[in-house]
Amino acid sequence: MRARNAPLLRGMAACDRGVAPIRWQHQQLPEIFRDRCDVIHEGIACRRAQPEPAAEIVLTRQGLRLTRADEVITYAARSMDPHRGFHVFMRVLPELLKRRPRAQVVIVGDDRVSYSRKPPGGRTWKQTPMAEVGSRLDVARIHFLGDLPDADYRRALQVSSAHAYPTYRFVVSWSCLEAMAVGCPVVAARTPPVQSVIDHGKRGLLFDFFSRSERIEAIERQLDQRQAALEMGRRARQRVVERFDPHTRCPPLQRALVLGTKASAVCWGGRVAAAAG
Repeated sequence: MRARNAPLLRGMAACDRGVAPIRWQHQQLPEIFRDRCDVIHEGIACRRAQPEPAAEIVLTRQGLRLTRADEVITYAARSMDPHRGFHVFMRVLPELLKRRPRAQVVIVGDDRVSYSRKPPGGRTWKQTPMAEVGSRLDVARIHFLGDLPDADYRRALQVSSAHAYPTYRFVVSWSCLEAMAVGCPVVAARTPPVQSVIDHGKRGLLFDFFSRSERIEAIERQLDQRQAALEMGRRARQRVVERFDPHTRCPPLQRALVLGTKASAVCWGGRVAAAAG
């Protein structure tokens, strides 16, 4: 691990200024480098990623048309990687689908490795949990959509009744913030990075990463309490717009950093990032 971190440490030693997208990631840097690193996120396209009550997705092969009136449980990530808890999500589906006979599960992401090492036995990270729980799944209600064009991906989020984000203790992904921007009722692992953007019971529901019962209960709560879930989604979007809008929040800090001028704005929580003149 020290050898893998060596290029980053060399880069930090040589740079004039560094940028970390979130405060938690900034705090993982060695203390001697933190003062030369600002917390400035890249921004989330809030004008494109926004709620749409009339959204629908059509699954032609299954002959399904899903809208916000349906029970739609979503999972989205660049890949079905353990770092984003894909295996954790799959392990709750047998019991969850048994309890929710009307629920449909929509999974967005490719079957490749992004962060973790390759799984043993020549399997992929999709095949590994499927080998574990596949025989107990109602596969007719689980829809793997792969990589999607941006507009189709947004529509999948817009019809979501409960969006699962069982990530490891790792940097908050764009997919989580995009789901919040769309107003999804998010159900996420209770880790410090996630807690920096989601307040439990206010902007989403959080569960113990290792508790299967908490995961199921949190998803069911979002499905059962639709109005409360939509209100959490509304507040979640408000937070993303306030902190991560790429037009009004992040660019002033990015420009100031590049140009060496003084600027300050809240880009992550209560921390003020600034570039000195």
